[in-house]
Amino acid sequence: MKVRKAIENVTAYPIKSTLRRGSIRLDLNESTRGCSPKVLAALQKMTWEDVGAYPEYPELKAKTAAILGVSPEKLLFTNGADDAIRSLMQTYIDPGDEVVLADPTFGIIPIHAGVMSATLRSVAYQPDFAFPMDGYLAAISPKTKLVSIVRPDSPTGAVISPDQLRELLFAAPDALVMLDETYHHFLDESLVHWV
Repeated sequence: MKVRKAIENVTAYPIKSTLRRGSIRLDLNESTRGCSPKVLAALQKMTWEDVGAYPEYPELKAKTAAILGVSPEKLLFTNGADDAIRSLMQTYIDPGDEVVLADPTFGIIPIHAGVMSATLRSVAYQPDFAFPMDGYLAAISPKTKLVSIVRPDSPTGAVISPDQLRELLFAAPDALVMLDETYHHFLDESLVHWV
């Protein structure tokens, strides 16, 4: 049996196969110090029932929502940004839908869009690596289903300003705007309150 054409055309996420114990791999968001001693202590207190049962999220959602200042219904817990992006693409993208994204950007975004047979509208950065606002505005069309923003972008570090994001929202009123703020702690602000 043959796999779907879209899957045949997908290239693997590029991760260098290197020994990284004792090294800092900023591109993989890994800590070389391990987890917090508080996390280790909490793990040691867990029972077989704690780790063997399917997780239940109401209490975690309520606490997280309170910290973020959003309603619990606005939260979806996933296994990292990769899983969140995959879930979003599977939920909203049909074959042929246009996805507008920066190039380069977080490498998993074009992979998941490709799996969904989306049409990629890649926007190249200028030599100064400032957020390519003019390119995004030019790429948005009536067929645009999703506009992908990574803030700050990986690997460029480019940051869309709140005013630029507002302009994009008005430029693509019928599109879903995906704002990945995985690295928002490197900025002075997060735009999570816009959710």
